[in-house]
This record gives sequence, C-alpha cells and structure tokens, in this order.
Amino acid sequence: MCGICGHLHHDRSRPVEPTLIKRMAATLRRRGPDDEGYYISGPVGLGMRRLAVIDPAGAAQPIANEDRSVFVVCNGEIYNFQDLRHELTGLGHRFATHGDVEVIVHAYEQWGDDALRRLNGMFAFALWDARRERLLLARDRMGEKPLYWHDSDNGLIWASEAKTLLIAPWVDRRVNPRALHHYLSLQYTPNPLTIFESISQLPPAHKLVAERGQNPVVSRWWQLQFTPKTEIPEREALEGARTRLVTAVKRQLVSDVPLGAFLSGGIDSATVVALMSLEGGAPVKTFSIGFEDADFNELAFARMVAERYDTEHHERKSLRQREQRRPGEHLPDVGRDRGHDDRRRRLRDRHRDRKQAHDYRRQAQSEQSADGHDEQGDEERWQAQVVLVDGANAQQGCQQEPRYHGANNPDHDVEEDALLGVGVHNDTRDPPEDTADDQPQDKIHTYVPLCSLKRRRCVHYDNYSANVPPHL
Repeated sequence: MCGICGHLHHDRSRPVEPTLIKRMAATLRRRGPDDEGYYISGPVGLGMRRLAVIDPAGAAQPIANEDRSVFVVCNGEIYNFQDLRHELTGLGHRFATHGDVEVIVHAYEQWGDDALRRLNGMFAFALWDARRERLLLARDRMGEKPLYWHDSDNGLIWASEAKTLLIAPWVDRRVNPRALHHYLSLQYTPNPLTIFESISQLPPAHKLVAERGQNPVVSRWWQLQFTPKTEIPEREALEGARTRLVTAVKRQLVSDVPLGAFLSGGIDSATVVALMSLEGGAPVKTFSIGFEDADFNELAFARMVAERYDTEHHERKSLRQREQRRPGEHLPDVGRDRGHDDRRRRLRDRHRDRKQAHDYRRQAQSEQSADGHDEQGDEERWQAQVVLVDGANAQQGCQQEPRYHGANNPDHDVEEDALLGVGVHNDTRDPPEDTADDQPQDKIHTYVPLCSLKRRRCVHYDNYSANVPPHL
C-alpha cells in the first residue's frame, strides 16, 4: 500500500507551493513508510509515499521516461509489467529501473491513454505530461486502489485519502448529508460521493484528464461486458477458472520483500493460500485473527488450512465479535482508522484489518488477501450482483431463479446502479403492487432483490419510497 497526492493550477503561470505537497504527503506516511518522493515544477506538484515491494532500492518514485518529459506516481502494482517491459523494450524504449511502475510512463508514450487497457493490476496513478501540460489521473478496473479529488479556482488537488485534501485550506469540510445517509444505510459510501461535499471519488475504471485551458473531464476507460455469453461444458469452465486463478495468484507473488497471506479459514482465503503453496519454495506465511466469542471464531478452520498446506502460521485473538463496548468507546478507533479507507468499510472490519496488518508487518511486508472474492463469485454476500427481476419473478419474491440484467446501464457499474440513493431492509415479502406484470419493463427496477446464490437471502431496494426502510 502506497499513497499519492498532488496539485495542479489551472493557471499554468502560477507555481504550486512545495510545502503544501509535502504536508499532504506527510498524512500518507502510514500508507508508505519506506520512502517519499516529489516532482514539483511550475504549476504542478506530485507527491508520493512508498511501501517498497518490487525493486525497493532502485524504483523510487516519481518515475520519469527517458527525456524526463513524463512523470508518474502510482499506488498499486502492475502485475503484467514483465510482459509489457519486454514488448516496450522491443519498440525501442529504455528502462532505468526494474520496478513495475516504470512501464506506465513508457506505455503512455507508446499508446497514450489506451495504455490503460493494457495494464493488468490494481492501481491509482497520476501522470504529468510536461510537453502537453496535461494531467492524467486513472483508477483500476475494480477500484481496488482509492483516489479522491477536489477542483476549484485554486486548482485541482488529488490524493489516496480524502483527509489528505483537507490540508489545503480552501477545501470545504462540510459533511455531505446524502453520503452520510448512504454510509449509515449501506455501511459504505457509493462513488463518486464522499463524506465531504467538496470532495469526490474517482470511480473505478475511470480517468480524469486536465488539459491546459480546459476544465477537468472524467470519463470511463473500461466497461465490464456481459455479452456475448459463452456456452462451454462444465468441466471446461472449471478448468478455465482454475487456470485463471493460478495465473492471477502467481502474478501477484512477484516481490522483492517477504510475502504473506491473511487466512480466515473460508473458501476464498483458503483458495489463495492453496495456490500460493503450489509455487513451492519456502512455506507460505499465513496470518489469522479470531474472536473470543466461539460463535464467531474461525481460527480452527484457519488452522486446518494451515496444516493442510504446511504454512508458517501466525494467529491472535481480537475483541469480541459483538464488541461489548459503549458506542462512545469506539471513537478512538475511528480517529486512528479514518485515514486508511475513506470509502465503504465498517468500523469493525477496518479496526480488525488494521490491527492484523500492524501486528504482522514484521513477518511479511506485503500480504495477499481474499477481499473481493465474494463479489466475484457471489457466494455469501448480496452486494455483488444486482438482480433485476421481471414481473412474474418479482411477484414470487425470490421463489424462482431471477434473470440477470447486468449491463442495463453502461454508464455505471452494476452495484452502484442499484445502491445509489436507496434504503435497505431484509425482507422476503411480495413486492408492492407497482411491480405488477402489466407495468412497463423499464420500471421493474423499483423493487430490486439481491439474492445470494448460496443462502437464498434477499435484500429489497425500494427506489421510490419516501420513507427509508429499516436497515440491516
């Protein structure tokens, strides 16, 4: 985990203040404790705090191209950097480091913004093209790496954390009541909203371009496609899934520092650990955290996986799952955790993960995690797939298999389309009468169940209700 920040004046004759960039970067130190770097020239300043994983000594950021006309700072990792490096070297580009981030500047030189489509990884980066006086901010396809921005007469500023932008005295700190409602209802804030009215998230798979003399423009650079459908035998599908999983895990094991894996004992993290162990070499370092409450403690399952794959296992117990503390006693945790993930995670999960990462960093500099696997497979959560149902299925609650319409809105990702501006309640009642069979098809989404393929539970989102339903 690294942290980036920066400032660009719309008036290119105004120089940025180096002190501001350094103060912003200082708020990101916990994201990048190993190194810091800056590029400050005229109207633009880039800042970087680095957690060194690949080429720790030689790949300090910002990184430039051969003639130092393009600079980049990046939070994340480009998994296919070796393939891109080989291709770009063949096209005449010269590399100065052995790190993964350098491929971004050379890929931009070669293909422009289309280079984004060639990157396989998790990333949020800021790239400055000095010749064209052009800034490019970009975020990975799934939004694994965060990026926040604010635009005003004082220029465009951006950072990996929303609170970093508050260093600038002109950024309004007023709370966005709509975002607060969503956070309390859904336990996360849908992008592009943030808890601050004046700060926006750059959505996943989007880029922001600031050209000289023009307002910043945000646009989508990638869209998940749900068609055409592929008809293949089940065995072939299983083999294909396994091949892709093995390839993905192998790519993420490229590191020049010790690696480990968070292990909960569930199928997701167990799969990651199993595939890591296939690579051979030293035993995989695994780290688990449990609860004193036996009903929620999964350490026994984690031990089973650790024993099966002969890992170097570490575990500890945290607070009780039910957190038997008064509400006010959580406030110190909020203060400590607020900078790590400003987006969508519950306090309990953030506090648990922060303590786990802090306690185990001495054993492993970088950890593999299974976060997001439920969203891929929809195994036991509802937030991953939006199920838009026709009138017949809606009348039956979730008794029949619903029809999936994942690409109804090409301008927004599936989860956001359903969750933006709605309340949540756990209910399996028949839907209201306004979803009758004779209603126009484009109105069916007024009552949207999200159904778990594993547990068959439903959550209904009533977009048109003036009253917020009881929350989960």
